[in-house]
Amino acid sequence: MRRYFFIILFLVVLVAPFLLRLMVGGGGDGNAARRQSPRRLVVMTPHSEGIRREFQDGFSDWLKSRNEPDVFIDYRNLGGGANDIVKYFDANASLYPSTKTFGIDLVWGGGDYLFDEQLKKPTSFPGGYLQKVALPPGVLKAAYPTPDIGGVPLYDEGGCWFGTALSAFGIVYNKDVLRTRGLPEPKTWADLADPRYQGWLVLADPSRSASVKTAFMTIVERSMADAWEADAAAQAKHADLKKQQAAAEAANDAKAAAGHKAAAYAVYQAAMDPGWRRGMGLIRQIASNTRVFTDNSASVPGTVGSGDAAAGMAIDFYGRTEVQSVGADRVGYVEPAGATIVNPDPIAVVRRDDTDSPAARDQLALAVKFVEFILSEPGQRLWNTRAGAPGGPRETALYRRPIVRSAYGDTTNFTDRVNVFEVAGSFNTRRDRRDTNPILAELIQASCLDLLDELKDTRRAILASPRAAELDARLGTFPFGQAEALARQAAYVGTKAKPVPPIDRLATMRRWEDEFAAEYAGLRAEAAK
Repeated sequence: MRRYFFIILFLVVLVAPFLLRLMVGGGGDGNAARRQSPRRLVVMTPHSEGIRREFQDGFSDWLKSRNEPDVFIDYRNLGGGANDIVKYFDANASLYPSTKTFGIDLVWGGGDYLFDEQLKKPTSFPGGYLQKVALPPGVLKAAYPTPDIGGVPLYDEGGCWFGTALSAFGIVYNKDVLRTRGLPEPKTWADLADPRYQGWLVLADPSRSASVKTAFMTIVERSMADAWEADAAAQAKHADLKKQQAAAEAANDAKAAAGHKAAAYAVYQAAMDPGWRRGMGLIRQIASNTRVFTDNSASVPGTVGSGDAAAGMAIDFYGRTEVQSVGADRVGYVEPAGATIVNPDPIAVVRRDDTDSPAARDQLALAVKFVEFILSEPGQRLWNTRAGAPGGPRETALYRRPIVRSAYGDTTNFTDRVNVFEVAGSFNTRRDRRDTNPILAELIQASCLDLLDELKDTRRAILASPRAAELDARLGTFPFGQAEALARQAAYVGTKAKPVPPIDRLATMRRWEDEFAAEYAGLRAEAAK
């Protein structure tokens, strides 16, 4: 009997990957028939099963309307976020010179930083992982009549990636839990630092998800913007230097113009530095209330909706989906006014150097066709139309914001009728506030995730101290500023020509953890006096 048990167990293990493969690729009779199609696309994506299935069905309908044969989309979901996608390409980079392909046609979803920095300009792979492509005539202009939203590019002008939807970030919260704990509904990021949330927040790991890192960067950027707006003297000095730069440029004095430009930038960054330190400190205070950091941002709303957490930071469509699923009487979602950003969620064709083959050229053209569909009116309406409504998803409402402005011209059956292009405020992410973005996740990991117990103990000791206000303000101010963070970034990452080996990065991370641990121990000691 025992022998049969192990045979059965072996068969279960053998069959499980094929069952999972069916789950990843989507289900249903339609997909089973599509598997027989000689045309297929391999798409790597962190998107949910609902998005994958609805866009497979929508693409099939779109092709049928154009009298073109169907295509099976072979979705590959690695189970994590942006960093797992980057790891896949990094791991296969050494094979590329011989294979001339990564075995993936498209990457879809994960945030603009993943595409514009990590995939387009990886440290150790010259030329990047993305293929520059040209969309059919008129498609680009129709999809993006303006190239940006609030200064944030909607697509890569070089043709490496194209935004497919817009994302924002906010707070998802459980109204029942808040009532039980006597807490008001959160409105700002700072509300999550309220000590009454201790043990009742859930956050995602920014080192595993580019979108989560963007949400944390939003907190820092808002604080930096506040510091700049409050420093009238710095603004005046900056304006004067910019005038001198303009005068030097008019006089064709390039050297003087460059000097004034650099000086103006230095004044700007110095004025924002206190805000950077307060923003990073606020993240520490929020983290001290956290029960757990999850590996995946998609799990945060579900944890809140189930009542296992009072609140958490979430991408807009995850938050809105949870509200719809559980009910607006029990779960809410809010985007802090003037303190969230709107950015594109891109798609890109993956680089391949085997296009001397007709089959490879056909595959490349098919990948571009999928991008064209997503940017078309039928593709864009899938994002925000009620399930079952004409032009909408068949089964699952996706609760996402279209990136094509014309899609908002008719909001009939939309789940959210707000035109994000009209309501987007003056605050949005800016490159000149994101110098430390490449090292942000590592700093949060060293000061919060890896020392979460010490951080929680420190905050509890501080709040029990007669000097609570003073010491909590110190915890809420990062121990160093942007200049030091950038120096650490250079030491941790290295250069494209000479990247820092992983083992050395690990040793650096341990040193940083020791520094933060010593800081927390010092605060606890002062709280005990």
